Amino acid sequence: MNPKRSTQKVASGKVSGIGGEHKFHFKEIPEKWFKVDVQEALLPETTLMQPNEDADQHVVGDIVGTAVIWDQKHLKIVR
Repeated sequence: MNPKRSTQKVASGKVSGIGGEHKFHFKEIPEKWFKVDVQEALLPETTLMQPNEDADQHVVGDIVGTAVIWDQKHLKIVR
């Protein structure tokens, strides 16, 4: 979800890692964070909360087809 408008969905994907149990780029994923495989950008121009300068990822559209970690408070998990 968009951190500026917490009800606005910006992307969809699948959870593939859980904080406290899995790693992301050889580092522990923090508690209450999730590794998400991003499959679709619904609002591709939305700025990422923590852009990855090294990977040149600045907006949601840049992360489609990749995995990112996302804070639980900005996720809506649908089963």
